[in-house]
Amino acid sequence: MTSAYRIAGLLLSAGFSHRMGDFKPLMLFRGLPLAVGILLKMNSVCDAIGVVTGFRGEELQAEIHRYLSQPSLIPEDNLEQDPRTALEELTEKVVFIFNPDYEKGMFTSLQLGIRELPATDWLLYHFVDQPDLPLSFYRAFVQQTDDGHNWIQPCFQSRCGHPILLHHGLFRFILDEPSGGNLRKIGRSAKVRKKLWDCPFPQILQDVDTPEDFRCLTNFG
Repeated sequence: MTSAYRIAGLLLSAGFSHRMGDFKPLMLFRGLPLAVGILLKMNSVCDAIGVVTGFRGEELQAEIHRYLSQPSLIPEDNLEQDPRTALEELTEKVVFIFNPDYEKGMFTSLQLGIRELPATDWLLYHFVDQPDLPLSFYRAFVQQTDDGHNWIQPCFQSRCGHPILLHHGLFRFILDEPSGGNLRKIGRSAKVRKKLWDCPFPQILQDVDTPEDFRCLTNFG
């Protein structure tokens, strides 16, 4: 681990992927479904990881299990350690959290994840449409955690992106919001002490929502 704090990950994979015209979490990028590639990298910094499912949730869970149980499916350049060891470790960390209210938006998935994940110091709040972040990003990002802030967000050339680290001190505030709320509103509150991390990773600005976004992914930055 590269942080002195406990860190849980939350990967949101519950939406319809309407604009993509395909089921985004299982689209292949560099030989892996988007969700699987992201989980492999989150594994390096997280003590536990929740995957929030909704639309086609059973299919997503089954496919992730298939990859995690078969090291031969993982391209070697996606792992820094023995594949079997890495996948066994990740399998122990991952929990699947079905969101029955996924049609109401991603804020409900965040609230559910906070309720269902084990106690943690920080939550790495991650979308499924940022598959190109390098492992070095995650390790540098979690090193930004400290006791003076409760919201840590990466920025590139003055533009803020994702994922976000949320301190457990904000969890009750988030849970008390109506299910139709949003994190942008939370971020404007006086209760939030933000650290904006100026980082060298343009991939934090990715938002892969359309077929064109996906085609451009390998040329990003």
